[in-house]
Amino acid sequence: MKISKSKSLNNSSIEIEEKQQLRTDEFLIENLNNCWNFVKVNLVRCRAKFEENPVHNLRVSIRRLLAFLELARGVVNSKDLSRLSKSTKKILKLFNGLRDTQVQLLSIDDLRLTHPVLSEYYFELKTAEQLYISSIKEQLMLVDLLTLEGFIFFLKFAIKNNPILNSIPLERLSEPILANYHIILERISQVKREEPDTIHKVRLAFKNFRYMLEIMQPVINLPKEKLRLIKNFQTTMGNIQDCTVFLDGLTSHIFTSNSIPAIAYNTIIEEIISNRSRLIDEFIEICYNPEFFKNNFLLPAY
Repeated sequence: MKISKSKSLNNSSIEIEEKQQLRTDEFLIENLNNCWNFVKVNLVRCRAKFEENPVHNLRVSIRRLLAFLELARGVVNSKDLSRLSKSTKKILKLFNGLRDTQVQLLSIDDLRLTHPVLSEYYFELKTAEQLYISSIKEQLMLVDLLTLEGFIFFLKFAIKNNPILNSIPLERLSEPILANYHIILERISQVKREEPDTIHKVRLAFKNFRYMLEIMQPVINLPKEKLRLIKNFQTTMGNIQDCTVFLDGLTSHIFTSNSIPAIAYNTIIEEIISNRSRLIDEFIEICYNPEFFKNNFLLPAY
Protein backbone atom coordinates (compact mmCIF):
# COMPACT_ATOMS: atom_id res chain seq x y z
CA MET A 1 0.00 0.00 0.00
CA LYS A 2 1.37 3.41 -0.95
CA ILE A 3 1.33 5.97 1.81
CA SER A 4 0.46 9.57 1.18
CA LYS A 5 3.42 11.58 2.42
CA SER A 6 1.31 14.69 2.91
CA LYS A 7 -1.02 12.85 5.29
CA SER A 8 1.69 11.29 7.40
CA LEU A 9 3.69 14.46 7.97
CA ASN A 10 2.89 16.93 10.69
CA ASN A 11 1.45 20.26 9.59
CA SER A 12 4.40 22.08 11.10
CA SER A 13 6.73 23.22 8.30
CA ILE A 14 9.72 22.89 10.62
CA GLU A 15 8.94 19.25 11.36
CA ILE A 16 8.37 18.53 7.65
CA GLU A 17 11.75 20.00 6.79
CA GLU A 18 13.46 17.94 9.50
CA LYS A 19 11.85 14.74 8.21
CA GLN A 20 12.85 15.49 4.63
CA GLN A 21 16.46 15.96 5.73
CA LEU A 22 16.55 12.58 7.48
CA ARG A 23 17.76 9.98 4.97
CA THR A 24 16.28 6.51 5.01
CA ASP A 25 19.65 4.77 5.28
CA GLU A 26 20.70 7.04 8.17
CA PHE A 27 17.45 6.38 9.98
CA LEU A 28 17.90 2.62 9.61
CA ILE A 29 21.56 2.63 10.66
CA GLU A 30 20.87 4.84 13.69
CA ASN A 31 18.01 2.65 14.90
CA LEU A 32 19.90 -0.57 14.23
CA ASN A 33 22.83 0.74 16.30
CA ASN A 34 20.52 1.84 19.12
CA CYS A 35 18.59 -1.43 19.21
CA TRP A 36 21.68 -3.63 19.02
CA ASN A 37 23.63 -1.65 21.62
CA PHE A 38 20.70 -1.97 24.02
CA VAL A 39 20.66 -5.75 23.48
CA LYS A 40 24.42 -6.10 23.86
CA VAL A 41 24.68 -3.98 27.02
CA ASN A 42 21.91 -5.89 28.78
CA LEU A 43 23.22 -9.27 27.64
CA VAL A 44 26.61 -8.44 29.14
CA ARG A 45 24.92 -7.23 32.34
CA CYS A 46 22.88 -10.44 32.62
CA ARG A 47 26.01 -12.49 32.21
CA ALA A 48 27.78 -10.50 34.93
CA LYS A 49 24.89 -10.35 37.39
CA PHE A 50 21.58 -12.07 36.72
CA GLU A 51 19.05 -9.65 38.26
CA GLU A 52 15.51 -8.50 37.56
CA ASN A 53 16.27 -5.18 35.82
CA PRO A 54 18.89 -6.38 33.30
CA VAL A 55 16.78 -9.48 32.58
CA HIS A 56 13.69 -7.36 31.93
CA ASN A 57 15.70 -4.88 29.86
CA LEU A 58 17.25 -7.67 27.81
CA ARG A 59 13.84 -9.09 26.95
CA VAL A 60 12.52 -5.63 26.03
CA SER A 61 15.62 -4.79 23.98
CA ILE A 62 15.35 -8.02 21.98
CA ARG A 63 11.67 -7.39 21.25
CA ARG A 64 12.52 -3.87 20.12
CA LEU A 65 15.30 -5.17 17.87
CA LEU A 66 12.93 -7.73 16.34
CA ALA A 67 10.35 -4.99 15.71
CA PHE A 68 13.01 -2.90 13.98
CA LEU A 69 14.04 -5.85 11.81
CA GLU A 70 10.43 -6.31 10.76
CA LEU A 71 10.26 -2.64 9.75
CA ALA A 72 13.54 -2.90 7.85
CA ARG A 73 12.58 -6.13 6.08
CA GLY A 74 10.27 -4.22 3.73
CA VAL A 75 13.12 -2.17 2.22
CA VAL A 76 16.29 -4.17 2.95
CA ASN A 77 17.02 -7.51 1.28
CA SER A 78 19.62 -9.23 3.45
CA LYS A 79 20.10 -12.81 4.63
CA ASP A 80 21.84 -11.40 7.69
CA LEU A 81 18.61 -9.69 8.73
CA SER A 82 16.87 -13.07 8.84
CA ARG A 83 19.82 -14.71 10.59
CA LEU A 84 19.91 -11.98 13.24
CA SER A 85 16.16 -12.26 13.77
CA LYS A 86 16.32 -16.04 14.17
CA SER A 87 19.27 -15.90 16.58
CA THR A 88 17.80 -13.24 18.85
CA LYS A 89 14.42 -15.01 18.97
CA LYS A 90 16.24 -18.05 20.38
CA ILE A 91 17.67 -15.89 23.18
CA LEU A 92 14.25 -14.44 23.94
CA LYS A 93 12.67 -17.89 24.23
CA LEU A 94 15.11 -18.80 26.99
CA PHE A 95 13.17 -16.56 29.38
CA ASN A 96 9.63 -17.86 28.78
CA GLY A 97 9.50 -20.32 31.65
CA LEU A 98 11.24 -17.95 34.06
CA ARG A 99 8.88 -15.13 33.19
CA ASP A 100 5.78 -17.25 33.86
CA THR A 101 7.25 -18.48 37.15
CA GLN A 102 8.13 -15.00 38.39
CA VAL A 103 4.71 -13.63 37.42
CA GLN A 104 3.13 -16.22 39.70
CA LEU A 105 5.57 -15.50 42.52
CA LEU A 106 4.66 -11.81 42.38
CA SER A 107 0.97 -12.69 42.49
CA ILE A 108 1.44 -14.97 45.50
CA ASP A 109 3.51 -12.31 47.30
CA ASP A 110 0.35 -10.18 47.34
CA LEU A 111 -1.91 -13.04 48.43
CA ARG A 112 -0.11 -15.49 50.68
CA LEU A 113 -0.80 -13.58 53.93
CA THR A 114 -4.56 -13.77 53.31
CA HIS A 115 -4.29 -17.18 51.61
CA PRO A 116 -1.64 -19.22 53.47
CA VAL A 117 -2.71 -22.28 51.47
CA LEU A 118 -0.52 -20.85 48.68
CA SER A 119 2.69 -21.30 50.69
CA GLU A 120 3.38 -24.80 49.38
CA TYR A 121 2.97 -23.68 45.76
CA TYR A 122 5.11 -20.61 46.47
CA PHE A 123 8.08 -22.74 47.56
CA GLU A 124 7.57 -25.01 44.56
CA LEU A 125 7.81 -21.96 42.29
CA LYS A 126 10.90 -20.66 44.11
CA THR A 127 12.64 -23.97 43.41
CA ALA A 128 11.62 -23.80 39.76
CA GLU A 129 12.83 -20.20 39.56
CA GLN A 130 16.33 -21.14 40.70
CA LEU A 131 16.48 -24.00 38.19
CA TYR A 132 15.44 -21.67 35.36
CA ILE A 133 17.98 -19.04 36.41
CA SER A 134 20.84 -21.57 36.53
CA SER A 135 19.92 -22.93 33.11
CA ILE A 136 19.52 -19.49 31.49
CA LYS A 137 22.81 -18.21 32.92
CA GLU A 138 24.62 -21.16 31.37
CA GLN A 139 22.93 -20.68 28.01
CA LEU A 140 23.59 -16.94 27.94
CA MET A 141 27.30 -17.63 28.32
CA LEU A 142 27.08 -19.73 25.15
CA VAL A 143 25.60 -16.91 23.06
CA ASP A 144 28.15 -16.06 20.37
CA LEU A 145 28.36 -12.27 20.41
CA LEU A 146 30.94 -12.22 17.62
CA THR A 147 28.55 -14.02 15.28
CA LEU A 148 25.75 -11.61 16.15
CA GLU A 149 28.13 -8.67 15.62
CA GLY A 150 28.90 -10.15 12.21
CA PHE A 151 25.21 -10.17 11.29
CA ILE A 152 24.96 -6.54 12.39
CA PHE A 153 28.04 -5.56 10.35
CA PHE A 154 26.81 -7.12 7.12
CA LEU A 155 23.28 -5.80 7.64
CA LYS A 156 24.72 -2.28 7.93
CA PHE A 157 26.74 -2.96 4.80
CA ALA A 158 23.57 -3.97 2.94
CA ILE A 159 21.84 -0.78 4.08
CA LYS A 160 24.72 1.54 3.18
CA ASN A 161 25.26 -0.03 -0.23
CA ASN A 162 21.64 -0.11 -1.37
CA PRO A 163 21.59 2.38 -4.30
CA ILE A 164 17.82 2.91 -4.25
CA LEU A 165 17.25 3.04 -0.50
CA ASN A 166 17.31 6.81 -0.23
CA SER A 167 14.76 7.17 -3.00
CA ILE A 168 12.34 5.38 -0.69
CA PRO A 169 10.48 7.83 1.58
CA LEU A 170 10.82 7.26 5.31
CA GLU A 171 7.06 6.93 5.62
CA ARG A 172 7.18 3.68 3.63
CA LEU A 173 8.91 2.05 6.60
CA SER A 174 5.57 2.33 8.40
CA GLU A 175 3.86 -0.13 6.05
CA PRO A 176 4.55 -3.16 8.29
CA ILE A 177 2.75 -1.28 11.07
CA LEU A 178 -0.40 -1.20 8.96
CA ALA A 179 0.00 -4.90 8.15
CA ASN A 180 0.40 -5.63 11.85
CA TYR A 181 -2.66 -3.52 12.62
CA HIS A 182 -4.77 -5.68 10.31
CA ILE A 183 -3.40 -8.81 11.98
CA ILE A 184 -4.55 -7.35 15.31
CA LEU A 185 -8.04 -6.68 13.93
CA GLU A 186 -8.25 -10.21 12.54
CA ARG A 187 -7.23 -11.73 15.86
CA ILE A 188 -9.68 -9.53 17.73
CA SER A 189 -12.44 -10.85 15.47
CA GLN A 190 -11.48 -14.36 16.62
CA VAL A 191 -11.49 -13.56 20.34
CA LYS A 192 -13.69 -15.78 22.49
CA ARG A 193 -14.30 -14.66 26.04
CA GLU A 194 -14.14 -18.20 27.39
CA GLU A 195 -10.79 -18.80 25.62
CA PRO A 196 -8.20 -16.36 27.06
CA ASP A 197 -5.57 -17.75 24.71
CA THR A 198 -7.33 -15.90 21.87
CA ILE A 199 -6.70 -12.65 23.78
CA HIS A 200 -3.06 -13.63 24.28
CA LYS A 201 -2.68 -13.91 20.48
CA VAL A 202 -3.93 -10.33 20.17
CA ARG A 203 -1.44 -9.30 22.85
CA LEU A 204 1.53 -10.80 21.00
CA ALA A 205 0.67 -8.95 17.79
CA PHE A 206 -0.10 -5.75 19.68
CA LYS A 207 3.20 -5.81 21.55
CA ASN A 208 5.06 -5.88 18.24
CA PHE A 209 2.77 -3.13 16.92
CA ARG A 210 3.64 -0.91 19.88
CA TYR A 211 7.40 -1.36 19.52
CA MET A 212 7.24 -0.54 15.82
CA LEU A 213 5.26 2.61 16.58
CA GLU A 214 7.85 3.70 19.13
CA ILE A 215 10.69 3.18 16.64
CA MET A 216 8.83 5.16 13.96
CA GLN A 217 7.73 7.89 16.36
CA PRO A 218 10.22 10.49 14.95
CA VAL A 219 8.53 10.02 11.57
CA ILE A 220 4.84 9.48 12.40
CA ASN A 221 4.79 11.79 15.44
CA LEU A 222 1.87 10.22 17.32
CA PRO A 223 0.46 12.32 20.18
CA LYS A 224 1.61 11.23 23.64
CA GLU A 225 -2.00 10.54 24.63
CA LYS A 226 -2.31 7.89 21.91
CA LEU A 227 0.94 6.27 22.98
CA ARG A 228 -0.39 6.19 26.55
CA LEU A 229 -3.62 4.50 25.44
CA ILE A 230 -1.65 1.95 23.42
CA LYS A 231 0.50 1.13 26.45
CA ASN A 232 -2.56 0.84 28.73
CA PHE A 233 -4.33 -1.50 26.31
CA GLN A 234 -1.25 -3.71 26.16
CA THR A 235 -1.01 -3.66 29.98
CA THR A 236 -4.62 -4.84 30.26
CA MET A 237 -3.90 -7.80 27.98
CA GLY A 238 -0.73 -8.54 29.92
CA ASN A 239 -2.66 -8.63 33.19
CA ILE A 240 -5.18 -11.04 31.65
CA GLN A 241 -2.34 -13.32 30.58
CA ASP A 242 -0.77 -13.13 34.04
CA CYS A 243 -4.07 -14.29 35.58
CA THR A 244 -4.26 -17.15 33.09
CA VAL A 245 -0.69 -18.26 33.78
CA PHE A 246 -1.34 -18.16 37.54
CA LEU A 247 -4.62 -20.02 37.21
CA ASP A 248 -3.14 -22.73 34.96
CA GLY A 249 -0.08 -23.16 37.16
CA LEU A 250 -2.05 -23.33 40.38
CA THR A 251 -4.58 -25.77 38.89
CA SER A 252 -1.75 -28.04 37.76
CA HIS A 253 -0.23 -27.88 41.25
CA ILE A 254 -3.55 -28.81 42.88
CA PHE A 255 -3.88 -31.91 40.70
CA THR A 256 -0.33 -33.09 41.38
CA SER A 257 -0.19 -32.31 45.11
CA ASN A 258 -1.84 -34.60 47.64
CA SER A 259 -0.82 -32.77 50.81
CA ILE A 260 -3.61 -30.16 50.71
CA PRO A 261 -7.24 -30.90 49.73
CA ALA A 262 -8.30 -29.28 46.46
CA ILE A 263 -11.28 -27.65 48.15
CA ALA A 264 -8.90 -25.52 50.22
CA TYR A 265 -7.99 -23.60 47.06
CA ASN A 266 -11.55 -22.77 45.99
CA THR A 267 -11.57 -19.21 47.34
CA ILE A 268 -8.32 -18.17 45.69
CA ILE A 269 -9.32 -19.84 42.40
CA GLU A 270 -12.58 -17.87 42.45
CA GLU A 271 -10.67 -14.64 43.12
CA ILE A 272 -8.30 -15.20 40.19
CA ILE A 273 -11.19 -16.02 37.85
CA SER A 274 -13.13 -12.97 39.04
CA ASN A 275 -10.14 -10.67 38.55
CA ARG A 276 -9.50 -12.06 35.07
CA SER A 277 -13.17 -11.66 34.17
CA ARG A 278 -13.05 -7.99 35.17
CA LEU A 279 -9.96 -7.44 33.02
CA ILE A 280 -11.57 -9.23 30.07
CA ASP A 281 -14.55 -6.88 30.42
CA GLU A 282 -12.15 -3.92 30.03
CA PHE A 283 -10.56 -5.54 27.00
CA ILE A 284 -13.90 -6.36 25.35
CA GLU A 285 -15.22 -2.85 25.95
CA ILE A 286 -12.36 -1.40 23.92
CA CYS A 287 -12.58 -4.02 21.17
CA TYR A 288 -16.34 -3.54 20.75
CA ASN A 289 -15.79 0.17 20.15
CA PRO A 290 -14.19 0.15 16.68
CA GLU A 291 -14.20 3.93 16.31
CA PHE A 292 -12.30 4.37 19.56
CA PHE A 293 -9.88 1.63 18.49
CA LYS A 294 -9.38 3.09 15.02
CA ASN A 295 -9.09 6.71 16.14
CA ASN A 296 -6.52 5.99 18.81
CA PHE A 297 -4.47 3.07 17.48
CA LEU A 298 -4.28 3.66 13.74
CA LEU A 299 -1.75 5.96 12.09
CA PRO A 300 -2.99 9.32 10.74
CA ALA A 301 -1.82 8.37 7.22
CA TYR A 302 -4.32 5.52 7.00
